[in-house]
Amino acid sequence: MYASFVEISPPTEYVQFKSEIGLPFDTCYVSERGELDTGEYFESNELLDALSFKHTPISAGLVLEVFDSEGYFQEMYKLGSDENYQYSYESIEQPDDLMVNIPGDAFPGIREVSLPDIEPLIVTSMGTQQILNSSYAVVSKDQIHKWVASNNPHSSIYLGIAYSSDSVNTAIVCRAMDDGEFMLTERIRNMIPDSISIEYLYMTRHTENRIAVGDNAVLDLITVVQAESP
Repeated sequence: MYASFVEISPPTEYVQFKSEIGLPFDTCYVSERGELDTGEYFESNELLDALSFKHTPISAGLVLEVFDSEGYFQEMYKLGSDENYQYSYESIEQPDDLMVNIPGDAFPGIREVSLPDIEPLIVTSMGTQQILNSSYAVVSKDQIHKWVASNNPHSSIYLGIAYSSDSVNTAIVCRAMDDGEFMLTERIRNMIPDSISIEYLYMTRHTENRIAVGDNAVLDLITVVQAESP
């Protein structure tokens, strides 16, 4: 398990934060980089342009204490440089009903915060399984990606695709409702070739728990799990 903390700026009202901090459902964004016919290098990123908030990594203290209903479970230690602010513990089977004590540093400490329970993300569409199980696969842009949907209203799916064509490296990231299926939006399908040789694909399920910290801050806890084939 990994954890990280970021400060969202500029300061904003909680209602606005809830509606704007994540990508809208069923939307996709494209980033491209490559070389023009003139030899000039270019780079574009719709996702960065679309986000209205800046994310700055911050420290939550040296050690996070993670525990379950039986008591102590694991400690998460800060990794890397002081500017990294990522926390980790060894990957082991994760029980439900986990809580965390956050000592605080750049923001006030908070105790017994519930981590969102998350269901495994099981992919059921054959085309998507093929991509997940291979470092290289050809797939139709009209592929319908299917999975076992979640009943959690605070859950969403992120889909990422990377491919290269004509000296241009393209990456697509989409956010979908966790309802069991998703196809690239019409705008994206009109931009890309009929069949693309995918070099990388990821699907993740994000489950959120947002709580108030003091009078002027919100802690947004997000549990993430990667897709797997049945």
